[in-house]
Amino acid sequence: MENISQEYLDMLFYNGDFPIGKYNLGNYYYNRSDFENAEKYFLKALEQDEELHEIKTNLAVLYSSMGQPTKSEILLKDYLKHHPENYSAYYNLGLILAENKKYEESLEYLIMASKNLPYNSRVDYNIAMMYEFYKDLDMTEFYLKKAIDKEPNQTNYSNLLEFYGRSQQQIKANRLTEEIRGLFEL
Repeated sequence: MENISQEYLDMLFYNGDFPIGKYNLGNYYYNRSDFENAEKYFLKALEQDEELHEIKTNLAVLYSSMGQPTKSEILLKDYLKHHPENYSAYYNLGLILAENKKYEESLEYLIMASKNLPYNSRVDYNIAMMYEFYKDLDMTEFYLKKAIDKEPNQTNYSNLLEFYGRSQQQIKANRLTEEIRGLFEL
């Protein structure tokens, strides 16, 4: 297995003179959690070819992994100016905006991604979590059910919906109990 990995790395370095080769080296190092080398090769690829915008999405994910979500946000917004049809980038930007505590803007990007990535249940799950944050019970349930419809075998979603339903029933019961107690207190 190590020989295959070394052969692959040799091949990547062989093509490393080209921007796409540097891009692939960046991906190689990113997948091995060598963020320093990943950044180095992504940036070198961009230096050689500013039009290779796909590098920006990977670089944005890298910066997010490195705990630099503001850099990620800037890169993805720039990328989307050139490629507004890439709805996976909208999804990534929505997640990064949430990291930056820009929740309303995050929700806008996530909803846009959901409308245009009809098979990605994870987008709907994340939208549900945003609505849960806003305490919008109906929309939370709606998007959890939407995620389940897209991926019915994903037991995490259905278990979460079941738990969510039970917890909301408990919250409603507690509120009702408090209201009733308030009626009888003098």
